[in-house]
Amino acid sequence: MTNPEIEAFLAVVRYGTVSAAAEHLFVTQPALTRRIQTLEEEIGYPLFARQKGVREARLTREGEDFLPIAEKWRRLWAETGAVLGKKKQRQLKLASVGSVSHYIFPEVFQRFLGENPEYHLNFHQYHSHEAYGYVEQKMTDLAFVSDQRYARSLQVRPAFSEPFVLAGGASLSDPGGEVLVEELDPAAEIRLPWNGDCDQWHIRCFPDSVYPLVFLDQMSLMEEFLTDRTWAVVPVTVASRLEKKGIRIRRLKGGPPRRIIYSLVHEENENPLIGRFLFQLDRHLRTFKGVESWL
Repeated sequence: MTNPEIEAFLAVVRYGTVSAAAEHLFVTQPALTRRIQTLEEEIGYPLFARQKGVREARLTREGEDFLPIAEKWRRLWAETGAVLGKKKQRQLKLASVGSVSHYIFPEVFQRFLGENPEYHLNFHQYHSHEAYGYVEQKMTDLAFVSDQRYARSLQVRPAFSEPFVLAGGASLSDPGGEVLVEELDPAAEIRLPWNGDCDQWHIRCFPDSVYPLVFLDQMSLMEEFLTDRTWAVVPVTVASRLEKKGIRIRRLKGGPPRRIIYSLVHEENENPLIGRFLFQLDRHLRTFKGVESWL
């Protein structure tokens, strides 16, 4: 038996169906079903009564007998983790979307490690939907994502918000340092998927018959394509780094709504390094004009 198999069994019992359990564990239904089947093969009897046309999962008599054993397994697993807790708490497992990791975190990492030299960072870059799964499974202590959704065991909180501005497009007119959306040529755009609100704004403002010059899902590549003729809509924290590299930044009238970045923490996570990192991040965010931090 493995912990993922036990967790799969307990999740089906808790949520009532395989589909609901798979959704909360952030795995596919076939993957969860395989875990249950593997567990049943190992212990030698079926745990759920399978009836054609019945979606609700019902325990067999053997499954009812196995339930307290599975719960005891979970408690023992948690106790084992507690024994190693002190060692693990010397490490912060962190994740974020690309725009935060590339344009905000470098300075924060340096300050965090500089003031906490006895601790370690373990960082991964994930898309938002991946980050939810890793925090849910306690494989990541703290994550920053660009979309908010309900997750039963997670604390999902707004971390900070920021406006969008225009990067590049130096050939555009510049009355008062502000550019109107109507002036932008969509065929010269370097487009990035910042968040759902920005995507909806883009649909409203630009015809779907005109493709952007370049569509990227890697934020760091954007700098290679921005010129006097091309342009991109970017958050203020990204613009700050671009401006230092000589890329022109201006206000955009009629641009997307402010971007909100959310923090994810498992409700049972008590790693003290989370608070230390949030302190450093908050201090850094307050150096950007237009950014509102809620940390």
